[in-house]
Amino acid sequence: MLKPGGRYVIAVGNNVIRGHIIPTHRILMDIAESLGYKIENYFCSEVIRHFIKVPRKERIHNDWVMVLKFPKC
Repeated sequence: MLKPGGRYVIAVGNNVIRGHIIPTHRILMDIAESLGYKIENYFCSEVIRHFIKVPRKERIHNDWVMVLKFPKC
């Protein structure tokens, strides 16, 4: 739970499912706005080191960082 006027920062990578890119960051921003959060800022950041060694074809090359602001009462 955030205090009124508080901020929440999320870092998320988009996914590839059956060859289709899923814009996870956009979906989460849409959900946040529908819940009353304001998108204060967002940007893309290149993943330089891949720490999670999960065997899979696809690799997340960019993370999206979103700053959400909880509305004041």
